[in-house]
Amino acid sequence: MWALALQKCWFLNLAEKEFDKFSEKEKRKIREMKENPQELKLAAVQTMLSLSMRAEPTRENSEEIKRELELAGLNPQIVEYQPPKTKKQRVVKEYMEFHFKVEDVERKISGEEFQELKGKLLNPKTEEDIKKSLLILAHQGTKETIELLEEYLKKAQGELLDWTKLALEECKMFSKAKPGQIVKIFH
Repeated sequence: MWALALQKCWFLNLAEKEFDKFSEKEKRKIREMKENPQELKLAAVQTMLSLSMRAEPTRENSEEIKRELELAGLNPQIVEYQPPKTKKQRVVKEYMEFHFKVEDVERKISGEEFQELKGKLLNPKTEEDIKKSLLILAHQGTKETIELLEEYLKKAQGELLDWTKLALEECKMFSKAKPGQIVKIFH
């Protein structure tokens, strides 16, 4: 519980001191969090989950995260770490971890960048290019992106087929989100 309280205090203090430095979108989110403590709590829990995905959490960390999830009214079982046993579980874990390797993965892209990513996807140089492109495209949620991912799905093979399915699923979820809505995805 102390971690969540500490994080809340740190975030609100930082937000007040540095408020003018944030983008308008970030300012709106900060205002929402200040007005709705549940939003701040969910953001803190999301941060803890994100950190726990980067490295295998200790038993104490897992217990603390479970307590915080319960306090936030969420199911604490989602943090019970089990090493992936099946191929699908391994692919999903790798897909989720790869998000941390792509800078600003959730940004909205321009038409020009879309064409560049499309080229990398359809005429790839490396598997890493494909994976990076899939993740960025997955966060766009546009009809054009869904169609591109569906097109690539027809030719994807092996592990990239699984990655493409995950990216397409994620993209469809973003397409259904309302403007400004935070989409939380747990594979």
